[in-house]
Amino acid sequence: SAISSAAASASSVRLAKNRRRLSAWRSYTAPKASGSSLDRTMSSTSSMSAYTRAPDPVPTRTMPLPAPSVTRPSVGRLAQMATPLEEYPRQLARTRGFTLGVPRSFTVAPDGLRVVFLRSWAGDDPVACLWVLDVATGQAKIVGNDPSMVPQRTLHPSWSPDSKWVAYASRLRSLYRAIFVANVETGETKQVTDGLADAMYPVWDASGKYLWFLASTDFGLRSQWLDMTSYDREETFGLYLAVLKKGAPSPLLPESDEDPGVQATPPPGPPGGGGGGRPGPGGRGGAEAAGEPGAGQAEQPAEGGATRPRAPVAVEIDFDGLPKRIISIPGVANGQHSSLRPGVAGTVFYLEAAAGAGGGGSVLHRYRLSERRAASFATGVAEFDVSADGRKLLYRSSGGGGGGRGGTGGGGGPALFLVDADRNPPQAGQGRLNATFRMYLEPKEEFRQIFNEGWRNQRDYLYVPNLHGTDWPAMKKMYGALLPYVMHRADLNYLLDNMGAEIAIGHSYVRGGDMPQTPSPSTGLLGADFVVEGGRYKVTRIYDNESWNPDLRAPLASPGADVSVGDFLLAINGAELHAPDNIYRLLDGTANRQTVLTVNAKPVMEGARQVTVIPVASEQGLRTRARVEHNRRHVDRQSGGKMAYEYV
Repeated sequence: SAISSAAASASSVRLAKNRRRLSAWRSYTAPKASGSSLDRTMSSTSSMSAYTRAPDPVPTRTMPLPAPSVTRPSVGRLAQMATPLEEYPRQLARTRGFTLGVPRSFTVAPDGLRVVFLRSWAGDDPVACLWVLDVATGQAKIVGNDPSMVPQRTLHPSWSPDSKWVAYASRLRSLYRAIFVANVETGETKQVTDGLADAMYPVWDASGKYLWFLASTDFGLRSQWLDMTSYDREETFGLYLAVLKKGAPSPLLPESDEDPGVQATPPPGPPGGGGGGRPGPGGRGGAEAAGEPGAGQAEQPAEGGATRPRAPVAVEIDFDGLPKRIISIPGVANGQHSSLRPGVAGTVFYLEAAAGAGGGGSVLHRYRLSERRAASFATGVAEFDVSADGRKLLYRSSGGGGGGRGGTGGGGGPALFLVDADRNPPQAGQGRLNATFRMYLEPKEEFRQIFNEGWRNQRDYLYVPNLHGTDWPAMKKMYGALLPYVMHRADLNYLLDNMGAEIAIGHSYVRGGDMPQTPSPSTGLLGADFVVEGGRYKVTRIYDNESWNPDLRAPLASPGADVSVGDFLLAINGAELHAPDNIYRLLDGTANRQTVLTVNAKPVMEGARQVTVIPVASEQGLRTRARVEHNRRHVDRQSGGKMAYEYV
């Protein structure tokens, strides 16, 4: 199966999420104190004051966790591997079947103590709430949402390096997205951007001093997703950075062009790495002057060759005047950018759709403050993720080559590559992982999930809330009763299409999905006609290949095939044949294979003989040639050889 999303940990690769087959998840529940529950607190989405959106006080809604047990794989569970607090995996959250929607877009905090994920609030609303779950207590609360009726959810939550803040993008009433940050300890939420540009993909710099994001100023004509006039408008994004602390210098201050000269002893760099930036005012680069390690430089090795651990980061945000401390990043041209990810301090990665790619993947760029420009890191990239320490990058190619800066190397299908994120761009094909992914799938469980999610998608995103007057819950019950009889994805598509037709709306289609290939029948044919006589099959005609047609093969007319018109076919490969049994049942799988026929001039086994033949997969050519030759001979005979028969 295709990989939906993968992430690389500091020391190894960790698959973070796979949304394609939720029914195949292996989820476990470890013993937990009785009486535990999942607390879910709703926040207000109806108003905004200035740049602050605070939750309204509402009653707490609780949902009990299931009893401690070890369970079989099931849908609707969010599972996390072992955390620093416990040795074995355990269930973190559970939805009520399909009612609340499956938790998705989940990300573990750097300290491993919290998880942020996207899910519905109450079950009868779109899956648009951003939840933060405390791993130790099992309590979850809403810290943000995306209230607009738009099918694509683009909150893209991101944890701060100190695990105290979550940044995300949420749509305003104008349908423009703004960047918000939420304090997971206090619950306070603040709007960072002013909403005059469409902002997405917020990520925190590893230094904790900046918040990066992508923003577009040409979104207006594309904001109405339901209006087809917006389809021809491409939205382009630029790269931006917000300086979080008031009084902190910009990392892009003007640089001096003076030669700093040769120093006998280089000045010590900050903990965790040296410079690497070009000289700035006073002989120091802008990024280094801001107090961060130079991008692309390795951490200084400690004694014994081990890498020195990165010093803890504390994120401080001064919201007063924050919109005025947003900087447009030079050296990055506006384009169809997406999937912004942080690397080491002063470094970010993002994808740019290749012009006229046609499914050929995107270009992965790396921007470093020390260089003040973006450079191509890899090509043909479908998706990627960066390790927690920013030093490893895992990407999936759309082809099989794994494109470094030199382009795609080789062909083939999608492949995974693990490369250094803080070093030179990889060569084509470098870091390819020889990995095979297997999964167990319960098709009927998958069909049930697709049916319910498809029903919910129509409920949440049809252009009118009343669904043209359709009793949509009743339709789910009526058509859902047929789910146990769905045996193939084509059946499921047919069922969904008929349910959707109850809404009576045009341009409503159901197509695609995994369509298992049906093996082509390999039934062998003998090139003969039969009649039933005496409870046996009797040969009435044998088609030959007309010796001058080498492209035709007649199984019973070849030399050595001791079968004649009038013989009875009594058995095939030792299985006795009696009418009305279907002769082709015994010939199944015999095409182009040696097959033993038992024949006799009488309809009895006594005195029968065995003949080995090779049936053909199709006898159309034999029958067509027989008809043509019959007509040719008839015309020749009736005209006395004066007329020719032409077959077109």
